[in-house]
Amino acid sequence: TDAVAAVTLAGLVFWLGFAVSQVFAGGAQALVARAFGAGRLDAAGRVVRDSVGVAFVTGVLLALTVGSLAGFWLKVLDASPSVAAAGVPYVQIGAIGFIATLASFTVSSVFRATGDMVTPLWLNGTSCLVNLVLDPLLIFGYGPFPALGIAGAAWASVIAAFVALVWGVLRL
Repeated sequence: TDAVAAVTLAGLVFWLGFAVSQVFAGGAQALVARAFGAGRLDAAGRVVRDSVGVAFVTGVLLALTVGSLAGFWLKVLDASPSVAAAGVPYVQIGAIGFIATLASFTVSSVFRATGDMVTPLWLNGTSCLVNLVLDPLLIFGYGPFPALGIAGAAWASVIAAFVALVWGVLRL
């Protein structure tokens, strides 16, 4: 019960990162679409580089801020002591995912800006599939994987986000 409550409350904290990611994704999409539509591929390339770079750096800052204040966020959300104890490691690990999430959402928006709707689908689908496979392995500890509980769920999500980011950047 505490683990489920902790993950649920952490989801509310993580919406902060998702909101910030939409700022970068929306801005990059608009600027890349404008430059790409005008045939200015060099300008579009600069926007992509700058947008993904700024999103990555902002993700690092957000990860450090949210991760270091994990207990504070859960207290603000009125978590009981047992829920907070379960949730702090989950938020700290999950916050690392902001690094990949902000940049990955920006990368996906760049593809959409050029009319490519399929690549973001594959990136997001791959991320979900990686998370789906890693979750039970890292939560319950099957085979060579240690049982990490909800920390395993957080690591599965972080790994999945970085897989999508790396694949997206390579595809760019």
